[in-house]
Amino acid sequence: MQNSAKTLSWMRMELYRALQFRSVVFVFMVTLTLLLLYDINKSRGPIVEGTVRKPILQTQKARDAARLGKYTPTWIEFFDLVDHTTRCNKMIRVGGSNNNPFSDGSKVICMDGGLAPRKDGSCLVLSFGITNDWSFDDAMASRNCTVYAFDPTKKTKNHKRGDRIYFFNLGLGNSSQVINVGEKNLKVAGYRDILQRIKHVDSIIDYLKVDIEGSELEFFEHVLKEDAALLKNIKQIGMEIHSGKKNALRRNQFWLHLNRLQELGFRQVFSEQSSYLYNERRVTRCYEIVWINERFL
Repeated sequence: MQNSAKTLSWMRMELYRALQFRSVVFVFMVTLTLLLLYDINKSRGPIVEGTVRKPILQTQKARDAARLGKYTPTWIEFFDLVDHTTRCNKMIRVGGSNNNPFSDGSKVICMDGGLAPRKDGSCLVLSFGITNDWSFDDAMASRNCTVYAFDPTKKTKNHKRGDRIYFFNLGLGNSSQVINVGEKNLKVAGYRDILQRIKHVDSIIDYLKVDIEGSELEFFEHVLKEDAALLKNIKQIGMEIHSGKKNALRRNQFWLHLNRLQELGFRQVFSEQSSYLYNERRVTRCYEIVWINERFL
């Protein structure tokens, strides 16, 4: 009887040890897998998945009204529009200061199909708005892209930065002029004028980055009304938009322009917000948005 009890006790102990060993092995394998996935993603850049949602304007009548500027959206409809994304299977963040890929200097790029920046040396990037963060521009140059960088607020003359970055002390506006911002006189030019200056009017632009602190509305006003055909050669647009807190005029203008972009074949694949609370809903005055051109899919 005692031997049977000892045998049973021994079997229980062995079973416990076996289960304990299997648990340790399982935890080890899970940890190893996570570390490998982290290492892969780190080398490629963080992957951000888009989400699929129903279009905001369901009927053709509503879409036509939006296109003609005859539909005034509510704030909630506006927030729905800028939050709405369609799928990009693989997106990466490029740039970011202080080894932080989610800092203000980083930008999201869709890598699906023909949208990915070309690797044969023909890749072109236009980057409007630098301030003191060159991380995106440097990262794109390291990917064998030629980068044309523009910022009229920097106290530096036109120059070449490294082998593949060309800087111009010039801003993006609706025409070639000098504008007064605060106590500064800043030189700006229209999008076509800038393309002519760098001799790339008919070239494919792999990525257009626009981060011009609120002046993006003037860019939209000009290029969508006067030179929309120029947009057909842009594969992706990454833009920071500033709707203004409860600024109905800017909201309505953005509404019109964003719907016009959709008409031209651009689809919003990424939207990231810097949020605040409005009517118990987390909303924002500033969105980082990426559009892709369906022509290149």
